[in-house]
Amino acid sequence: FGGGCPDGSDTYVRITKKNDGVEGGQDVVYTLSLEDNVGTTLTNETGSPIAVSVGFSGTGEESDVTGSFPTTVSVSSGSSEEDFSLDALDDGIYEGSETLTATITSGTYSIVAPGTATATITDAQSASVVSIDDASATEGGTISFTVSIDQPVEGDLVLDVSFGGGDATGSG
Repeated sequence: FGGGCPDGSDTYVRITKKNDGVEGGQDVVYTLSLEDNVGTTLTNETGSPIAVSVGFSGTGEESDVTGSFPTTVSVSSGSSEEDFSLDALDDGIYEGSETLTATITSGTYSIVAPGTATATITDAQSASVVSIDDASATEGGTISFTVSIDQPVEGDLVLDVSFGGGDATGSG
């Protein structure tokens, strides 16, 4: 079709999320597809791949995948769609779920609005657990507590600590 369909309608490129990812277990998969102005699937009959530029945004980062984010994705000649995937890397750090939005940034064809697809990468780790060991001291002495966390966290860990009362029983 080379820029348009035989009936004169425009060729559009759509990006969709095929599936979300899980760190170290399931890839994030997006689909790039071709259609006409009324949403009918088209086949690339140009004899060459149809390439579009893509960008990524969201709370997920390039360090959350194996390799790097693709900057160009193509629909092969003879195809109507092409999947591309990102291997969600298990980094061993609890970050919670993260989003990755793929956006078509340019190409020679019209873009089906909104031109974006958002996937979620589920963290392989569960939320961190913080524990404080029991401690004791003689009256008037210094008391020290040992604070532990069961796994690494991304960024700083800030804890709000409060003590009950003003004496050993917490009543004064």
